[in-house]
Amino acid sequence: MKFQQFFNQLFRSGMNGIDDRDLRRNIFFSNIIGWLVIISVAIPFTIISQIYFPPLIILPGGGVFVILGGLLLNRLGLNIVGRLIIGLLPLSLCSLYISSLTPPGEALVPAVVYVQLSFALTPLLIFDLRERIYIFFSGAYTFFFIVVVTPMVKEMVNIPLNLDVIKFGWLSYFTTSVGVLLAFASLMVLARVTKVAIDRSSRLVEETDKNNAQLQESELALKERMQEIELAQKNEQRRNWSTNGLSQIGSVLQSRANLSEVCDQILKFLVDYLEVTQGGLYIVQDEEGEDPGIELVATYAYDRKKFLNKRFELQEGLLGSAYMEKDVIHLREIPEEYIHIRSGLGDAPPKTLLIMPMVVNEKVEGLIELATFKSFEDFEIDFLREAGVTVAAAVSNIKVNEQTRKLLEVSQTQAQEMRAQEEEMRQNQEELQATQEELARQRSELQAEIAELRSRLEGVEV
Repeated sequence: MKFQQFFNQLFRSGMNGIDDRDLRRNIFFSNIIGWLVIISVAIPFTIISQIYFPPLIILPGGGVFVILGGLLLNRLGLNIVGRLIIGLLPLSLCSLYISSLTPPGEALVPAVVYVQLSFALTPLLIFDLRERIYIFFSGAYTFFFIVVVTPMVKEMVNIPLNLDVIKFGWLSYFTTSVGVLLAFASLMVLARVTKVAIDRSSRLVEETDKNNAQLQESELALKERMQEIELAQKNEQRRNWSTNGLSQIGSVLQSRANLSEVCDQILKFLVDYLEVTQGGLYIVQDEEGEDPGIELVATYAYDRKKFLNKRFELQEGLLGSAYMEKDVIHLREIPEEYIHIRSGLGDAPPKTLLIMPMVVNEKVEGLIELATFKSFEDFEIDFLREAGVTVAAAVSNIKVNEQTRKLLEVSQTQAQEMRAQEEEMRQNQEELQATQEELARQRSELQAEIAELRSRLEGVEV
């Protein structure tokens, strides 16, 4: 078993790309050719040699056993060695047989040469084109024996034989027929092998095209899947970015109670978080008893010229349009002289302007104005819209709280004034009561004096 594995590993290097089906087919052809050589050449020429050329009987007779050995090696799994034996040893023995039949200085016997040439085709039948190392070795071996060994042995060996029978007799016709039949059979098998190889190549091309098409479809599906994954990851990152921003806005709103301070902190956060250049935050003043308008309460890096007027009418300019429509205004071409961004390189107009109304319960509580050199993405606008709702709710609560505080202060002032008035009324009442008591006392005294005067008058009259 180890011997078989050793030979398989030794010769497997020359069989790259050969699958088991092709290998079994090559072994099958090798076995067929081996039996064909034994039946049509080795055994007949052993008999012929026994009758006409006894000194040469060892060559065809030995060929029978050598080819049987090759068939046995194919059976045992040592197919490379077996096929080399079946493909090359008949040619070697035939070359030696021809050389021994030809005296020095004479031409080779044509009838036997036909057999030799038919044997030269054998390696092409039992080895696949992908086993090119063995085909190359077989070709070199065949060339060496036909061109070098045969002439050399012919000049060295001189066995006295009667060659007329093979040159002119029935044996000449028989040998020529065997050579032609072997060559014809070899060519037919070679054509069959070629056709099988072409069909296999065609199938391989079709399978390759099909696999390439499937591979392209798979690559396309993979690219689409990767794009979907990248888009999902990008959307997830944007959602996380928006969620994190809203969370930080919530923290800012929870830590501030003063409207002006809240607006300053919110605007600074939005400018930094959105990586814009300038920003402004406006509050809508439309409560009863107040002059309605849009008032600037917080700025970030704005040119002072832009804010010479810090209060706008409800329907004035872009701010008024955003207030009336309750929708975002996104300008990629900012009106000339609307705003300039100052930097160390000088003044430059921004490329993009975004005005976002802060709406809650269908009411605009304020507006956020941002200017930058870049363009705003859709997810940034969506984030700013959600942030506007959150800030609007906080602004509404702060405004309600401030209004409640003002009403409470007014109520407290009025209560104090009422308490003062009550105290004054109480004092006046006490003074009035004292006056009434004094008047009652004086009246009592006056009545007493009148009664005394009456009693005196009555005494004088008596």
